[in-house]
Amino acid sequence: MKIIAADLSMTGLSHLYFNTAFLKVLNNMYNQPVLFWCEEEHGKAVISSCKEINVEIKTFESKTYNGVSVFFQDFLQIMRVSSLLFFARKEDQIYILNRLPFTLLWCNLINLFFRRNICNILHGELEYLVNPQTNGGTKYYYQIFRLAYKLSISKSKYLFLGESIKRIAFNKGISFGKATLLSIDHPYEYPQIHHDKCMHLFNPKCSIGIIGSAMIRKNSHYLEELSNLINRTDISFVITGKVEPFFEKFCIRNGIAYNKLTLNSEEYERMNLGLQYSLCFYDEKINLALASGSFFDSIKYCKPLLALKGNPYIDYYFEKLGNIGYRFNSIKEMSEFINGLSDKETSNYDSQVASLRDAQLVLSIESISNRLLNELKVLV
Repeated sequence: MKIIAADLSMTGLSHLYFNTAFLKVLNNMYNQPVLFWCEEEHGKAVISSCKEINVEIKTFESKTYNGVSVFFQDFLQIMRVSSLLFFARKEDQIYILNRLPFTLLWCNLINLFFRRNICNILHGELEYLVNPQTNGGTKYYYQIFRLAYKLSISKSKYLFLGESIKRIAFNKGISFGKATLLSIDHPYEYPQIHHDKCMHLFNPKCSIGIIGSAMIRKNSHYLEELSNLINRTDISFVITGKVEPFFEKFCIRNGIAYNKLTLNSEEYERMNLGLQYSLCFYDEKINLALASGSFFDSIKYCKPLLALKGNPYIDYYFEKLGNIGYRFNSIKEMSEFINGLSDKETSNYDSQVASLRDAQLVLSIESISNRLLNELKVLV
């Protein structure tokens, strides 16, 4: 039996952190080499990030076509997935990490004949299927996924990256045919990071910020409303990732530290370690079925969250992981908490940091590997 993983969509550094983490999950589960099909440049990046595990890379050249690149990429992937299914044997375990809608539809149709054991990882495409607030042409293009899911045979599996996402898909009535549905926490790596210099609330300022990029689709514009409600000079706001051009004016207007360009890993880590709290503005209208890199970076850097209530993904993890921060009913309520911050909060702050360290163990590669392995054993 071979363990085969394939990313038919991503190029270069796209989805690098997830793919390397998931390959380590597979390596932990099966304790044997993993054959990874992917685009050439992406393969080089994965190999560089997976030196400690046994991964064999099989690459293909990725071509792009201006204007309608996604559509053409989808049909190019059909050839790749056909080759993959022909190459694999019936006893092999295949994990398809990323693919476009027509590719999945074709894969499920020809698998009626090939009968391969395929597990599809579900990513951001679900957001377009369950969230009426999404817009743009992708929203309509991705509706093809509904038909592809519905035609799944019993040998097919779908892996949700979060139990709350699985629940939402059920509640929205998405049919996955005869496939088996699995769920794990989003794999992420939590290397040991020195936090000592950042464990004080005021040193001399309390720095609060958005970890990662600032974008409209992440409700990052709420930061302007929040900053305008803060009446203290010992509170500073930061955005540690790149900001959309739209945000530059309000950052300058409100004295918010930001970056015009993407930082290298060392600079990004330094900025995140300089924070005392991480802001999360997801509400009940956005990121319903989409894992959040900013959320997992908050855990990675042990930064307690200041979050809005109502987002099913964030609410789920607050319930699961315990005292990892605070949730608020509104931006005004969040601002009142920040205006009232003092060194008296230190005891609970230390407790939250400890909970975040515990969360790293709960969400570790080893824990996720064990959960997925146990779910698969139940099916045997």
